[in-house]
Formats: sequence, C-alpha cells, structure tokens
Amino acid sequence: MDTAPETTARPSLSSRNWNFGTSNWISELCKSAFEVQTLKNGLFCGCAILALAGPGCSQLPTGPSRPSFDPDTSGTQAIEQYDADGDGKIDLTEAEQSPGLLVAFSRIDQDGDSALNASEIADRVRYYKTANTTIVGGGVTVFAGNRPLAGATVTFEPEEFLGEAFTPSSGETDGGGNAYLAGSDADFPGLYLGMYRVRISRMADGQETIPAQYNSETTLGYEAADDIPNVATGIQFRIGTK
Repeated sequence: MDTAPETTARPSLSSRNWNFGTSNWISELCKSAFEVQTLKNGLFCGCAILALAGPGCSQLPTGPSRPSFDPDTSGTQAIEQYDADGDGKIDLTEAEQSPGLLVAFSRIDQDGDSALNASEIADRVRYYKTANTTIVGGGVTVFAGNRPLAGATVTFEPEEFLGEAFTPSSGETDGGGNAYLAGSDADFPGLYLGMYRVRISRMADGQETIPAQYNSETTLGYEAADDIPNVATGIQFRIGTK
C-alpha cells in the first residue's frame, strides 16, 4: 500500500557542510572522513586522513570547486521547461513537474504571489554561487513504511535548468536504511548547493520493487542550501511500497 513520502531531517554523523574557505573545509574533511569510514566499516580508517594534516598540510588537496553555471540562464530555462500555459511564470501545479523546484518553491517566491518568475529563480540559483558553503552533508536514511529500506540505490539528480556542470550524487542504503552520497569527486562527499529530484530504486529478480512515483516518475525533491534550518542534519525519506 502506498503512503505519501515524508522528508524530514535527523542528526547524522556523516552530514557535513563544506565551506569554501580552506581552513574550514580541511577541518570538516578530516572529521567527515573519520566518521563516515567509522560508520561504514567499523574501523577508524579516518586516521590516515587526519595524519595528512601535519605541518603545512602540503599533501591535502585543494578545496571543492563550485560548478560553473549562470543564474540568469537557469531562470530562463526553468520557465521554458515548466511554464505550460505561457504566462511567463511557474505556478504550483506546473512546479510539480520539477520536484526540486517544488520543494524550494516558498523560498524562491519572493513576492508571495504563488508563482515563480525567471528573476526569482535566478536569484535563488545565484545564492548557490555566493554562499559561504559549497557542499552540504549527504547522509540519507530511507524507510519503507516504518522499516529501514536496505539495498536501495538513492540518486540525487540536479534539476536540468541548473546546467550540465551539476552532476548526480548517489549511494546505496545499508541494513539501517542509511546511504552516504558521493558524486563525481570522491574527495568531497555530499551535495553541491542546488535543487534535486530524488530517485530511489531497488531491484529484485530483474524487477523494480519501488513504486514509480519514487523513481522513474519521482515526486521526491530536495534543495541543498546552507540557509535552510537543520540542513546540516541528515535527510530522511519515508516511502510506500508496491
């Protein structure tokens, strides 16, 4: 029996925000790597990374780089994609076709008219470019009903209007329903600031066991941004099953 999906935040050791400043992200890198490896492997594998923080830290990589994107182009493309009635705005019904945009709707709608124009969307996307944080933590927990969903692939796909520089992040849930998201840059797990549609999939005997509304026709969305309350805690989805 299907139930409505819930997205809530919960504390997660693996959730870290990667600040653009070098001194901040180095500290967070050490803590995150230490804790994620401890949680996943039961071993204190993070010690190797902590050891890199010696005099001069010369062996540490550079901080995470933001994807290259143009906020005004993103605003224009969002309207082109989702303004079905051609009035130059995206209302709540139209936004349902973009789960990431829908979940961020109230934060984008600056004038409170229950519709988004290109300028409002561009302003929100511009924030991703100017915020002090580059990446937010990517600890995710998935429940099917009241039980943790193990062995599922959770994928966060950037909304298309953000541009090709944004790439998906994904992870596989363990026995507790926990997944740790990683993208194209393995040095920096988590999510770059942006709007995402979320797909959850678990195959059995060549068949998808998760309803289409959570994968191929997903209604799940998420906005990664450091100005949202509790963004530093983990992400939780509670879905229905077939």
